[in-house]
Amino acid sequence: MGSFYGIAPQKPIVEQVVDVFNGIKKYCQNELLVKNGEVEYIPPKKDEKLFEIYPFLGINTKNYTHGQIQNLLAKYFSDYNHDRQNLYDNMGKFNGDINAIGSNFFAGIKVYPPLDFDPWPEGNDNEPAKVKCLYRYCNEKKIPITTHCSEGGFATVDEAKEYTSPAKWKPVLSEFKDLRLNFAHFGRQDRKWYGADNHEWENEILSLILSHENVYADFSYRGCDDSYYDDLKELVNNQAGGNKDKLKAKILFGSDFMINLMDIDSYNQYLERFMVSSNPLSVDDKKLFCSNNPENFLFGA
Repeated sequence: MGSFYGIAPQKPIVEQVVDVFNGIKKYCQNELLVKNGEVEYIPPKKDEKLFEIYPFLGINTKNYTHGQIQNLLAKYFSDYNHDRQNLYDNMGKFNGDINAIGSNFFAGIKVYPPLDFDPWPEGNDNEPAKVKCLYRYCNEKKIPITTHCSEGGFATVDEAKEYTSPAKWKPVLSEFKDLRLNFAHFGRQDRKWYGADNHEWENEILSLILSHENVYADFSYRGCDDSYYDDLKELVNNQAGGNKDKLKAKILFGSDFMINLMDIDSYNQYLERFMVSSNPLSVDDKKLFCSNNPENFLFGA
């Protein structure tokens, strides 16, 4: 069946970033009020808002020279000192000019291997030096990195599976031992990409979490399926002794909103599946996953 529209929806990345910061500004500076059937906006107190919003900066080192990567990191992270208050103070401060923002507007880095980011390239070109520049900077300043790790999402290169595999991060973590790294989607392989065992990546991530102090995994998108939380509880309970507590301290709640709407009716429904009593996770574990652990990933020692 054809589409009425001949051109796919598209917007330059820079304009998408502007949209994000404008949205954060509007959230922080306006409160929706319905009174006598009329809608009006009233100025709230930022510290009374439900959410704190800390965006990550998307980077693909292949799109930049070594010098440009250094300049990019200096522009957005030179004054970053792993301090929550500095980021909070800038939340909602945006004058519409993307070139005017600097340090403490982004809370971390996001990389997306299926779109041609190779976590550990090999060869004699400049790519190894460029990714090491990124990791060295993040390692020294405790800047968290989140990497896409799911067979789902958007792929543009034939090497998508190779680049996305958590095994690609083994040499990274071997050299940059204190790197703060989160595997998004906990290695989701529900469709058995290219015939792989659908627990292969999850088990690989589990091994990295238990052997590295600052490695985390989030289960964004995966909570669309009611049965996932049973699987997650089983995964945690299968760990012996201290490994169970260490794993529980490294798991993060995530929604993947708006992408999760492809498999669920609403974000509200997604939250309900996480919060309801029929979810087998304990109340304490839910608090760990959606509050304590994300705070530690972003701002912990």
